[in-house]
Amino acid sequence: MFTAVTIEDADGAEVALFDGQRRLGEVHGLHGLPAPRKIERTRPGAHGTINETRHYASRQPVWNGTLLGSDASALWTLYDTILQALWGAVSEPRVMRWTREDGTQLQSVVKLGDAFDPVIRATDAGRYLAYQLVLDREDPRNYSQTLRSEASTVLTSGGGGWVFPEIMPVIFTPTGSGVATTANNGSIPTPATFTIVGQISNPQILQVETGKVIVLSGEVGAGSTLVVNGATRTVLLDGVTDRSNLVNFASTDWEAAMIPPGGATYRLLATSWDATAKLDPITSRDAYA
Repeated sequence: MFTAVTIEDADGAEVALFDGQRRLGEVHGLHGLPAPRKIERTRPGAHGTINETRHYASRQPVWNGTLLGSDASALWTLYDTILQALWGAVSEPRVMRWTREDGTQLQSVVKLGDAFDPVIRATDAGRYLAYQLVLDREDPRNYSQTLRSEASTVLTSGGGGWVFPEIMPVIFTPTGSGVATTANNGSIPTPATFTIVGQISNPQILQVETGKVIVLSGEVGAGSTLVVNGATRTVLLDGVTDRSNLVNFASTDWEAAMIPPGGATYRLLATSWDATAKLDPITSRDAYA
């Protein structure tokens, strides 16, 4: 099943949930497909409904574990260590990490989802304590612990497209400029985060294989960056100031930010730019169900 399971405490230190003294009996809701987040409406003038479901719901993993101590003091030390890590997780997210038996190292951002109520027994000489840990995950995907980072080539005078008032599905004079290829060795699509650097006007991020594009209207000044987050669908100036108002929602398909299994190629387009304009970095993690 797993060879290691940890959860961060408030200081970012990893606390083991699975080792020689911390056992896991079974886990539900960690792997597999979550329930669809159903959206249905009545079919006018006919039987049945129209199913407009497009997304999955969040997940709530349930861990059934056991703590084993050499004596009562050792047992309660184990218990207190885990409780200390979980205490603030009701308001502050924690990173949970685990390693599958095939060596795949995964992680997920979690919060405490329900009461942590251990079963305290009057037997076993105080050396045995069973518990159930329920966690909440906003994002149902499991991500690799390794962050992938790529950078595009810089834009050149022949490397962009022509930007019209209406976005066309035709890219003119495509060259190698402004292009980057990034991989996804996981089993499901994964969101990317793009950082646009350099002085650039009206940037667009094109997923070459599908023609889907994220369209921004405005200018990035020299020395500033725009961080386009495909998971949260937000745009931050210099990683701090919300500039999601730059998104041309009518022309943008946020699925452009989803890297399919195997990978994707991206091209940066613009109406004008300086010699340093490019995507740097494009970050992502392999994703698994």
